[in-house]
Amino acid sequence: MNKKIYFCFPYKDVGGVSVVFLRLSKELSKKGFKCFLIDYRDGYMASHMDSDVELLEYHDNKLTQIPNNSIVVFQSMTPWSIFPNLKIHPYAKVVFWNCHPFNLIPTMPGIRSFMQANELFGNFILKTILRSYKKIIIKFIDYLNKTNALFFMDDTNLKTTEKYLNILIDSPIFLPIPLKKKSSKESHQLNKTNKKIRFAWIGRLVDFKFYILKRAITDIENLALNDKNLKVEFTVIGDGPKKRRLLQYIMKLNYVKFKIIDYIKPDEIEDFLLNEVDLLMAMGTSALEGARLGIPTILLDIAYNEVSGTYNYKWLNFREGYTLGDVINKSHFSSDKDSLRQRLDEFLFDKKNISNQVRKYYDNNHSTDIICSKFVKLIDKSSCNWKDLKSLNVTNRGYIYNLFTKIRGIISSS
Repeated sequence: MNKKIYFCFPYKDVGGVSVVFLRLSKELSKKGFKCFLIDYRDGYMASHMDSDVELLEYHDNKLTQIPNNSIVVFQSMTPWSIFPNLKIHPYAKVVFWNCHPFNLIPTMPGIRSFMQANELFGNFILKTILRSYKKIIIKFIDYLNKTNALFFMDDTNLKTTEKYLNILIDSPIFLPIPLKKKSSKESHQLNKTNKKIRFAWIGRLVDFKFYILKRAITDIENLALNDKNLKVEFTVIGDGPKKRRLLQYIMKLNYVKFKIIDYIKPDEIEDFLLNEVDLLMAMGTSALEGARLGIPTILLDIAYNEVSGTYNYKWLNFREGYTLGDVINKSHFSSDKDSLRQRLDEFLFDKKNISNQVRKYYDNNHSTDIICSKFVKLIDKSSCNWKDLKSLNVTNRGYIYNLFTKIRGIISSS
């Protein structure tokens, strides 16, 4: 493949998409591909890019030219949101990678979080106020799917898109999120004693992560309460707006010893996990950090409210559809009240096997070498070009979008 690959995500703060594009461009450039990052001069990707990758600077006040014989990789977005100052050659190929469940769901500023947290409310808005935008996005998705230009990172992204838009996407393409190369370490250095279990959480302390973390901590506290021989330490690695609330909650607990660490440098996280953690609880790429090292990892799910009922804890490698965290629904609960106890017993009985299984899962599904190979095959197969996409008339912003953009700008400047 002689085409140049442009990863487009102009963004000044750190974000998951920025990190993924940095990783992929670095690995592909090492394999001989000519890779570019489209970003602001002071953007996150521009500030952290590998020396073998080139920057194509994006500007808010003038056009950025993308030549022919190129492949432009976007995070999935509504087509009217595509960066307006890109001038893409008509025959440049374009592909879209769905890295967040709501990438392709039209939402309204001010009620976005309510639409995402409440499927019924979200569907109502899409059927009424945003009806015309819903029709456009369905047309957009249909074209991308027919031209093999839409990749979903996991089944959660696919199912959320289908449910909110009331569609069924035929033969969806999956491209899981990569983290790093396979670990060169032999295996996770398992704690040889069963007298003390060192749990850990890695992740921001924000609304959709806080409630399931609180629920997990509650269930671990109850395990320690009912098993006097079980000694538990729980390290929370993360910061965010829910930190104070978390601290207030754990102050009330008596049977688990807690440690709170706001931040660990990326180049130090591996050693910390290998030496200080027996069992990881996480979602997103944080779960992959543990799995890569063979640390038994329980994948937690997204919740916007208190989690009640019998939540079903599962090992990451037993989850389906490459998921790194679903929005919790009825399927995530079980009549079995002791799923956490069962996972803990499995861990205590056969640590080595649990460790090997989760590491193998990572190696086969999320290592950069696996994803790079799959990515190259997918973009080669895609037949979507910018000229044909523009001919669909789906990129026009429309009255409602322009109105809300103007109102948001007035509010931000006041």
